[in-house]
This record gives sequence, C-alpha cells and structure tokens, in this order.
Amino acid sequence: MKNIVATTIAYTSVFLTNLAFGSVVFDAAPDDAKNISVLFLGDNGHHRPAERFKQIQSVLAARGIEVTYTDDVRNLNATTLAQYN
Repeated sequence: MKNIVATTIAYTSVFLTNLAFGSVVFDAAPDDAKNISVLFLGDNGHHRPAERFKQIQSVLAARGIEVTYTDDVRNLNATTLAQYN
C-alpha cells in the first residue's frame, strides 16, 4: 500500500509541476473561465512535496487553478474530494 501511495504522490507531483511550468506559454485563464480546484496530496518523503507545492501554487493560481495541500491521506474520502473538480 505504501508503494501505491508513494507512486501516486510522485506522479501527482510530476503532473502538477508540468502543468505549472509546462504551460508558461499560455496566458492566465480568462475571467469568465470556471476555476479548477485540486487537492494536492503529499507526505514527508524525499521528493519534498510540500516544497514542490510552494513552488507551483502561485503559478497555478495565476491560471485559475486553486490547489490545496494536504499530507493527510484520510482526506482521500468522498466528502473531501467532492469539494474539488
């Protein structure tokens, strides 16, 4: 189970980093665009996801993507995830 969580966290970090820095050629989202809300699950592992979150959060926010960081795997439940799209 730990390997699955670690792999998921690693892929999520890579995805969000690419989303943030790979799309620098695009302007910020238009005012009428629906905002995207994402839960970023991290941990205290060697990839330092909390630091990655700090690096990408403002870039994503400028593109209308609201990212919330958590390191609590208990947040992966239907009630919490329903707040994100």
